[in-house]
Amino acid sequence: MANAPCTYGAFEITLDDPNVPAAVDVLDMVAAAGYAGIDLGPAGYLGSKDTSLAQKFLWNANDWSARLRGRFRNEYGAHAGFSPEELSTELGNVFSSVDDTTLQYYLEVYPGKARLIDFVCRAGIQRFLFPSAYFIGRR
Repeated sequence: MANAPCTYGAFEITLDDPNVPAAVDVLDMVAAAGYAGIDLGPAGYLGSKDTSLAQKFLWNANDWSARLRGRFRNEYGAHAGFSPEELSTELGNVFSSVDDTTLQYYLEVYPGKARLIDFVCRAGIQRFLFPSAYFIGRR
């Protein structure tokens, strides 16, 4: 299982908040909690700040290409590596109720893109275009 910076309050809109821990502190806390991975969080929080935009686009294009061909691998731990279905199943083994909140998350974070998000979901391509899946588990 993996963790994410948002667990520690690091969202796109909170990065300037002095109460949000520094990225290196979050990495220490995640490791101390025994997690094997972490997602990169908001742009610039974790990751390759000194890498060119062109290189970042190339990395993402390679990931998307591999996903579309069903050959995505996660040996570097850059992504949690679960499909939404796999994550839902894993969470269902622990929680009595599991709700997929991915659509609600993206609509709330990107309200100006609601029509595009709706189109992506209706076309059934969100698995390839949304970088993360979000679920709520209840005991």
